Amino acid sequence: MPRSRNIKPGFYSNEHLAQCSHTARLLFPGLWMLADKNGILQNRPMKISADIFPYEEVNITPLLDELEAQKEEDGTPALIERYIVDGKGYIQVIHFLSHQSPHKNEPARWPANPHGCKHYPSTQGFSGGVAEQSKQQTAFSKQQGESEGEVAHKFPASTPDHLPVGALQEEGLEQARKIREQLDSRPKGQKPHK
Repeated sequence: MPRSRNIKPGFYSNEHLAQCSHTARLLFPGLWMLADKNGILQNRPMKISADIFPYEEVNITPLLDELEAQKEEDGTPALIERYIVDGKGYIQVIHFLSHQSPHKNEPARWPANPHGCKHYPSTQGFSGGVAEQSKQQTAFSKQQGESEGEVAHKFPASTPDHLPVGALQEEGLEQARKIREQLDSRPKGQKPHK
């Protein structure tokens, strides 16, 4: 369920956002509205597209890539970081709590990044489904000298594989087209059912 969030004047002069496309800049505050009180949301591009761009066909994955590619001088993520917990993808909005004041009763719905946001690669640059990303992240952790137990805890081997991202995007675009056709076929003045 989207929530109200605040945009500060500095948003428009953010140098990291200035390097992104207009659509990625519009997506970024939309992610805040979908995030829980800790700035975390599910990495579900079709759902994100439906919630933030309900009347347009927008491919969210390259926009998330754009946002995730923005790095601080020390190489840490500047805007978002994607990660996997128990085979499910999540997005962490970086510095969320520095700029937002969620209501005290708002629940934290999604698991935090078990690696923090500074020391591990995100899923950017990893290909394939979630299970393939998990395998690639596991290989990276082993290269970094982590023990088998640490790696197994972070990236379970039993992660189910999902459809390739491209197939999910096509499915989502098809669903968006059907919804748009239904909206366009309504008699003028008729409101959508809730």
